[in-house]
Amino acid sequence: GIIERYSARILMLGYICGVGLVALALHAMPDAEDYRGKGLPEDRIIRSPLKEKPSGGYIDMLRSNPTLLLFCLAAAICFAGQTPVTVFQVRIIESLGGGTGEFGKVILIQSGMELPIMMASSRIMRRIKPKHLLVVCFFSYALRHCLYAQATSLNQYYTVCFISILCYGIWGVASVIFANLIVPHEQTVRAQSLAS
Repeated sequence: GIIERYSARILMLGYICGVGLVALALHAMPDAEDYRGKGLPEDRIIRSPLKEKPSGGYIDMLRSNPTLLLFCLAAAICFAGQTPVTVFQVRIIESLGGGTGEFGKVILIQSGMELPIMMASSRIMRRIKPKHLLVVCFFSYALRHCLYAQATSLNQYYTVCFISILCYGIWGVASVIFANLIVPHEQTVRAQSLAS
């Protein structure tokens, strides 16, 4: 196949190309407000109760909101590190002497840490602001990847998996809430699409 022919580096290149294509597609996407009500009788057009103003495209939104731009850059950096770990996790476990059973344990530990915290995230965000949770998540991802790289045995690797409690389970919810808080109401859907 392609991987045997070009090595595993082709996966990351393909991922980067895919992300680039998605970014181009999002930028080229027309604003839904431009098409609302076209071709409908006047009495069937749904008018927004909010003051209507053109929202522009994704590039305009990012240029006008440095906080959103910084957040998107931080997310890209964070997941640029996460993607190779996810893709090559089986190989990492094999290099530590494990097999499919050990891989299953790693997935069980990670999801066992992420899912309960994801369900409790709304309660957590009542006490801690989403921006503070995102900073904790970002540094937790960085710490987890550094410790994965230093792991010399399966037991160390299993232990590092417990850091997942501070990673995606919180990030998934806090990132969407944070994106809603930093953009005007008419841009929330676009900001959520960038955050996720």
